[in-house]
Amino acid sequence: MWPAGVLRHEARAKVAPVVDLRVALQADAGHWTSIDAPVVLSSCLAPGQSFGWKKLNVTGQDAFLGVLNMSAVIFVQREQGIQWQTLAGPEVTRETVQKFFALGDGLRETAERLHIAWAKRCPRLAQVAQSLPGLCVLQQDMVETIFGFICSQNNNVSRICLLMDRLRAKFGQVLCSIAAGVDAQADGDLAVLREFNNHRKLYAFPSIERLASASESSLKSLGLGYRAAYVRAAAKTLLQKDGQSLKWLEDCRHHSLDLKTMDPLQAEEPDALRLRRLEIRKELCRLPGVGPKVADCIALFALKQHGAVPV
Repeated sequence: MWPAGVLRHEARAKVAPVVDLRVALQADAGHWTSIDAPVVLSSCLAPGQSFGWKKLNVTGQDAFLGVLNMSAVIFVQREQGIQWQTLAGPEVTRETVQKFFALGDGLRETAERLHIAWAKRCPRLAQVAQSLPGLCVLQQDMVETIFGFICSQNNNVSRICLLMDRLRAKFGQVLCSIAAGVDAQADGDLAVLREFNNHRKLYAFPSIERLASASESSLKSLGLGYRAAYVRAAAKTLLQKDGQSLKWLEDCRHHSLDLKTMDPLQAEEPDALRLRRLEIRKELCRLPGVGPKVADCIALFALKQHGAVPV
């Protein structure tokens, strides 16, 4: 890990470590952990599923910087898979990365069987699938995903990223500072990259308690507009009845139904999967600012509801 350091969400660190990305990227193999898997980072970490990863402006390397749970981490594409290095916070384990990229839960094998079966019936689908090699449906932190998609309403991807970065910086715990020398790669003149390259800090996403205690005016000052009321109210709702709703949703994630039994030639979604998916949608729609589409996004990207199709 480069550098080491365990931080807690409840208390801000007095001094955040400073990370030199040039040194980190040149570190020897002992500083990296690898997984041989058909994962393409540019397909998975570009904004759309998640809103916190920054592609680094480095020659000859496909590298992404971001936060996974309470850890600052850098991912690098390799020919046979991906490598990562924990920059600050608890060590990012192989198990954590496998869960994040949905490896080893039967999804990839099921998806491959479905693609083969469906591509035979639809040449257009076959063409689209080939254009995004190594794409994974990420399984992200549920709380961050809920608020990310509340911020997505009537919004574009670059602005969602900007709002999420501002929420982290205002209410989250700083994990590390990034030394000058390597910047996030600009895609046009996007405010989110300008702000990151100017401030050069990585933050954990704030706790539900912190968002619930935030004033609506402080949230609006970040540019959230009418979404500020939704963020605050949704956080308060999640804390009601000793967090009963949150615990139920977490339980659904940890006890998702087995995808390996899915028949790619089956015309309809199995009843057990459909009923669980609809239960989860109903529970999520209790949150202020969450309608059916936002609920399906959260279910798909954080709760292993792979039958959800957000429209």
